[in-house]
Amino acid sequence: MAIVEVAALAIGLGALAAGRRRLAAGLLLALPVAEGFRAHSGIESGLWGVILIAVHLTVVAVWVGALVHVVRAGVALRLRGETATPVVRSYARMALALFLLVFLTGTLAALAIVPLDDVTGALFETSYGRWLLVKLGFVVLVVALAAWARRHLRRRPEAPQPGISARVELGAIAGVLAVSSALTVLAPPVSSNVPLAFPPPDVGPVVGLGTRAGYIGVAVSASQGQAVVKLTAPNTPDTRNRDQEGIDLTGNLTSLGSSTQELEFRRCGLGCFVAPVSWVNGENVVILRVDDETFGGGRAAVNVTWPPRPDERRLQAAVDQMREVEHFTLHEQVTSDTATGLGPHTRFRISGEEYLAAGPFSTGRAVSVTRYEVHQSGEVTLALAYPAEKVFVLLTIDRRNRIVREVLTSGEHLITRTLVYDEPGSHAGHEHGE
Repeated sequence: MAIVEVAALAIGLGALAAGRRRLAAGLLLALPVAEGFRAHSGIESGLWGVILIAVHLTVVAVWVGALVHVVRAGVALRLRGETATPVVRSYARMALALFLLVFLTGTLAALAIVPLDDVTGALFETSYGRWLLVKLGFVVLVVALAAWARRHLRRRPEAPQPGISARVELGAIAGVLAVSSALTVLAPPVSSNVPLAFPPPDVGPVVGLGTRAGYIGVAVSASQGQAVVKLTAPNTPDTRNRDQEGIDLTGNLTSLGSSTQELEFRRCGLGCFVAPVSWVNGENVVILRVDDETFGGGRAAVNVTWPPRPDERRLQAAVDQMREVEHFTLHEQVTSDTATGLGPHTRFRISGEEYLAAGPFSTGRAVSVTRYEVHQSGEVTLALAYPAEKVFVLLTIDRRNRIVREVLTSGEHLITRTLVYDEPGSHAGHEHGE
């Protein structure tokens, strides 16, 4: 939308310079419409927000343009020894209607953004709210100047017009426009009780983790200042179209050297919750309590190591090393309900290639790869995230870059694997098969 606005302005000014006034007018009128789609109120209120902003900006443009014309015409007429009173009177009659329309559409657009359940906090405790108050101050100044100018015009029609008030009024309107431009790039205040339509984007580096709470799959995306949690219930014929309001989430954060922080979650879509979080450097334990009307839910915990430490090279090195392993013993446990334990134990004899083919990380890549934990033995645990597939893996790698443990969480299962090699530290060509 910003590109559309810049292009429309450039082409419109070019058309105006070429004398194509109708084309220029059409292109310039596209600017407030495009801004309506780009502005906060358009995003929050849909079509009505777009209409409000488009009308608001169009009327402001007419108001400012008319005032600029009055000042220019007044100066020109004064230089010729003529009075500008008729021009000023004509503007004064129009300005009142323009102001009322600007005030009405601007107020409605602001109400669509500022949460009504905490107006005071939104106005005085957020950058957006404070700049909105500055804009309101400029508007009050403009109204006061306009009222004084009308009174001056009535009492002294013979005085030179436009007076100093018109020029100050023009400067105050320029201030309104400057503050309005600042508001377009500031994040609007949001009520903590209002659900979001979709999950907010991650901010900076991300730690992606997965776990399960009973039958419920839990995916945690930890980024700067926030935690997004997505819950996945079993997809059965009886529950496929069930009301997502039946699932709820609460939780807290505990960190070494700091007090427990209760997480204030709000919904961000189907099975999605987001909460502001103040991460501390080191280990942050997020404890979650999932309540579900159908499947019961349960408790779960994930350990977020902050700040994130990407380590894609270690994952690639582990994958390359596993391709060289001819045989090893894989111990595996699978469960869909963590309340009943990790599931029955099974044992396989497979090769490194076969093992990689059954997992999501055979290419040596993931959406995010972060160093999760460093063990005293020299082993390193990596956290791999594949959020689109709802798959998260904790992969423990030894000093020789061999995978020794794997904990994989999907939307439906928790899989725990332990890899036992025939000889400690053996490589391909030196292992004994069964």
